[in-house]
Amino acid sequence: MIAELNVINELFSLYFSDGNSKSSKLTDAIVYMVAKDNLPFRSVEGVGFRKVMHVAAPHYKVPDRKKIAKLIEAKYETLRTKIQKVIDTLKIISLTTDIWQEEYTSKSYISLTGHYIDTNSGEMISVVLGAEPLDSNHTAAYIVEVLDKILSEWSIPRSKIGGCAADNGANIARAVKDMFGERRYIPCFSHTLNLAVCDSLEGIVEIQILVKRVKSAVTFCKKNVNAADMVRKSQVEKGVPEVDALKVIQSVDTRWNSFLDMLERFLLLSEHINAVLIRFNRVTEVFGSSDLALLREVVKLLQPCKEATVDLGGQKYATASSVIPTVTCITQMLQSQKVTLEPAIALQQKLLSEIQSRFYATEKHRPHAISTILDPRFKQVYFQQAGAAASALSAIKSLLGK
Repeated sequence: MIAELNVINELFSLYFSDGNSKSSKLTDAIVYMVAKDNLPFRSVEGVGFRKVMHVAAPHYKVPDRKKIAKLIEAKYETLRTKIQKVIDTLKIISLTTDIWQEEYTSKSYISLTGHYIDTNSGEMISVVLGAEPLDSNHTAAYIVEVLDKILSEWSIPRSKIGGCAADNGANIARAVKDMFGERRYIPCFSHTLNLAVCDSLEGIVEIQILVKRVKSAVTFCKKNVNAADMVRKSQVEKGVPEVDALKVIQSVDTRWNSFLDMLERFLLLSEHINAVLIRFNRVTEVFGSSDLALLREVVKLLQPCKEATVDLGGQKYATASSVIPTVTCITQMLQSQKVTLEPAIALQQKLLSEIQSRFYATEKHRPHAISTILDPRFKQVYFQQAGAAASALSAIKSLLGK
C-alpha cells in the first residue's frame, strides 16, 4: 500500500514538474495574474497565495519573484514581437501622449500610446508604445526628442501618424505640431473641457466659498473616525440598509469630475453631515437651505460636462466625430437650464462663454469636421458654422478625387 502511494506521489510530482504542460499552464496563469492586475512580484511569495496554491496544486512548485520577473520579461518580448509585426503592416496609426507626475516621487514621465483598427475584427486596439522619464526641462524640443526615441524603437516613421491627441499645454502641443504638422495635432477634448469648467468656477466668489466649506466638511467626516461612523449610523437610523450606507467622497485636484462627484454625494448626505456637524459643536459650519439650493444648481449645470467627459474618454470606439456634436449639445443644454440664484446664473454664463471661446475653432479643425460629416449619426446636423461644414465637404471631395 505504501509503495503504491509513493508511486502516485511520484506521478503527481512528475505531472507538476517544470516543463510539464500542467505546470506551465499554472505558471503562465500566475504570470498573467501579476501582469494583468499590476501586482508586485513579491505577491507570489505571500503566505496566503502560497497556501491557496498548496491546496489547489500541492505538488506544484510556485516560482519565486525572480523567476516571475524573468518570465514577465520574456512574455513582454514575445508580445512585443507580435505587436511589431502588426504595426509594420499598418498604413496609419494614431497616437495619444501625456505627461504626468508619479505621486510619491514627483518624477515626471511621458507616455505614448498607439491606436489602430484590427483589420480582421474591426476592433479598435490600443497599445502602450512607451513611457519615458523626463530628466530635463520640458521644452517642446526635448519632448520631440523623447517621442522620436519611442517611435524609432518601433520603427514607426512620422509619415505613418494619422493624428496625435495631447493636452493644451504649450510645450506638448508645440512638440506634436512640430513633429506631425498643425493638422495632425488633436487637442484633448476632456482636458479642454476641464479647463473651461475650472476657469468658470474660479471666477465666482460665492461658489468658491461654498465649495471650500463643503471640502472642509467632507474632510472632517472622512478623517475623523467618529464622524464617519456617525454619518453611517445616521443613514441606518433613517432606514438605509447598513451595506448600502454611503460615504463622503473627497475631490482630487487633478480631476474635476471628482469635484462633481463630491458635490453630488454631499447633497445626498447633507442631512446626515449637518447632524454630525451639530453633534461635534460645529454649528456655524452647518449648511442651510440656501446653501444646498445653490449646490443643486451648480451640480445641474456641471452634469452635462461630466457626461461628455466620460462619453468621449473611450478607447474602444471612435470619439473624434463626437466632439462637434457634443459641444453643440452641451451648449444647448446649458442654455436651456433654468437656474434662479445669481451665482448659478453667473456660472451658467461663464460656462457658455468659456466653451464658446475654447471650442470655437473645432468646427474648422479638419480632422474633427471631416470625421463628423462622415459619421452617419451626425453628418452636418450639429455644425453651428455653415462655412465650416462646407469647407469640410470640399476637403472630403478633394480626398476622394485623389
